[in-house]
Amino acid sequence: MVHLQRNAPAGARLALLARVELDDDELAARVAGILQDAAPAAPALPYLTTREAAEYMRCTRQRVFDLTSQGRLRVRKDGSRSLYHRDDLDAHLEALPGLENGDGPAGCRAAREITQYEENAK
Repeated sequence: MVHLQRNAPAGARLALLARVELDDDELAARVAGILQDAAPAAPALPYLTTREAAEYMRCTRQRVFDLTSQGRLRVRKDGSRSLYHRDDLDAHLEALPGLENGDGPAGCRAAREITQYEENAK
């Protein structure tokens, strides 16, 4: 019988289990135990950095800076950090014309490219 270290990463423990011959029930019980030990996903934080806000809106950091300087996005400062609230980002995205089906933010690069492609196709 192979003993697994409890502090080993879950992936390493699962890889080791794959090399050990166990019956299905014992393997399932061990995998369940490893998954329970794995750290739970962190809850989504309400405030995002500029980089995270850009990823969330699927646009560039420069676009986030531009929206902030235009007064279209509200920013909170924590020292030198700029923080954006998810609700503010969602409200901005919902107010945008275009992509009515919610496929993505109309004000960002990917959406503009889609719109330009659709207009050129007409």
